[in-house]
Amino acid sequence: MLEALRTGESMEISGTYRGSRVVSLARQTRPAHMIVVDTPDGRKNIILGPAWFIEDDDLALQPGDEISVVGKRAKFKGRTIAAAWSIEQGEDRWEFWDGEDANWLTD
Repeated sequence: MLEALRTGESMEISGTYRGSRVVSLARQTRPAHMIVVDTPDGRKNIILGPAWFIEDDDLALQPGDEISVVGKRAKFKGRTIAAAWSIEQGEDRWEFWDGEDANWLTD
């Protein structure tokens, strides 16, 4: 999945943060932390990274916050996934990737 995201299509979206949850993207993959964002184009599910790396406490987001997400979209196991490289909310910024490397691989 990481390679698909590295070479995926760049995306930028803005919208209203609705919440987060832990999901399983495919068999034999670790659970991932995902956020839900309402945009003018509809509701978007965006992967942040492995659940073990990202805790809800790490994100100072509340449902209803307006956020901007920069990331990539890619095909993985027959479906399109979206992943955040960074999120901005007001003056706060969270980074999940550094260039082409996921932060959880370099920490």
